[in-house]
Amino acid sequence: PLASLAEQPWNNGKIGLWGSSNLGYSALTLSASENTQVKSIFHMSGWLDGTEVNTQGGAFHLSLVIPWLIFEGQRLQRNLRKMDLEKLLSQTPTSEAHPEMFYELENGDSIHLSELNVNHKEFPFENSKIPIFHYTGWYDFVLPGVLSAYQEFSRKSAGKQYLIIGPWYHNQAYSSDTSVGDYILPIQAQTSLDVLLNESVAWFNHTLKGQSSNLPRVKYYVLFKKDWKSSSTWPPPGGVTDTLYLSGKNLTQSVKDTVSSSAFIYDPKDPVPTWGGGNFHFFMDIMGIKEQSKIESRADVLTFTSSEYKKSVTYAGPISLELYYKTEGKATDFTAKLTLVDDLGQSWNISEGIIRIPKTTHNISKTTITLNDVAFEVRKGWRLRIQVSSSNFPKFNRNPNTGIDPMDATTFISVKQTIYHGKKYPSHVKLYEFSE
Repeated sequence: PLASLAEQPWNNGKIGLWGSSNLGYSALTLSASENTQVKSIFHMSGWLDGTEVNTQGGAFHLSLVIPWLIFEGQRLQRNLRKMDLEKLLSQTPTSEAHPEMFYELENGDSIHLSELNVNHKEFPFENSKIPIFHYTGWYDFVLPGVLSAYQEFSRKSAGKQYLIIGPWYHNQAYSSDTSVGDYILPIQAQTSLDVLLNESVAWFNHTLKGQSSNLPRVKYYVLFKKDWKSSSTWPPPGGVTDTLYLSGKNLTQSVKDTVSSSAFIYDPKDPVPTWGGGNFHFFMDIMGIKEQSKIESRADVLTFTSSEYKKSVTYAGPISLELYYKTEGKATDFTAKLTLVDDLGQSWNISEGIIRIPKTTHNISKTTITLNDVAFEVRKGWRLRIQVSSSNFPKFNRNPNTGIDPMDATTFISVKQTIYHGKKYPSHVKLYEFSE
């Protein structure tokens, strides 16, 4: 198609590529094309390495991949609204509910889903010399893939990279929705198709027509601060590491000398339900920021809460949870969710992550859960909380704890999960703090 464009009489030799989601993926794969007429790219929610979206932390993104393949990937698109998705996603073994892993094209051809994953180690970033605008949101389920692609292009390509991260979910600009779950967007944070197109036109006027622009290299929205920030890179430079240690039911600035532990029973037949987060936008009832009381009241969800903040603090960038654990399972999962506890005691999810552990030792071991990048403010008098559990269903398929591949499992067993904390086993959350 690019070669045919070169033959058109109206072509001035400058081609800009635009696309959202999988069309954004397509545009990014052409960024290193030998076609020298491609001069600029604007994409919303594009990626290169799809494994960062489909198998985050090694866990299968169940509520994304299966519905997406049913609706988008098959020659005859099926109406998901007429299907019992709860029954479908609960099917065991999961492999029987999984459609053929082929994306069927309009012309009848098909490509395997794995062909939509571009290994960053194999992609010729050094051949990309064009400017690229990356556009995503904190509750966009492809956020990890967008940020990873942005960072790889920034490190390895000659083209300038630009990034906007709003408070949005996937493709929210195509709707008139002014909220993300229960979080009402202030005027300055709302998006729409007009906003998206205006920013796109301004980008192409700058990169294709040479019009002046004062775009910051990175612009990101700070949740609960109702403010935009700009930076030269993502993550922003200059952050101070803030380490919060798990202790009893608390998050503390210092680690305790004594060893203690917290335990729960993980029963994959009664998994922790998905409630909030960056979910596939066919599931709007569980999308975005949600009050977490019903989740935190469960016996299989541990919570660790900081003291009240004496002043407002802004965090931005990656978040990780290092856990020292012991499990009765032959294999298992651990999940983490970071929440803000407001002055009314309401707990609001900010970020989340999961790690799939394919083989365990039954000894005390260490693992790290990578939560999604985010920027947010903890207001004076508010607290920070981390939830720890072992399931987030149906977003991710359940680990049966038996050592059997979760895709093939039909038998699920309950196991005791123990989290250790203290100086010998310093389980902790790591964030990056920014002063005003």
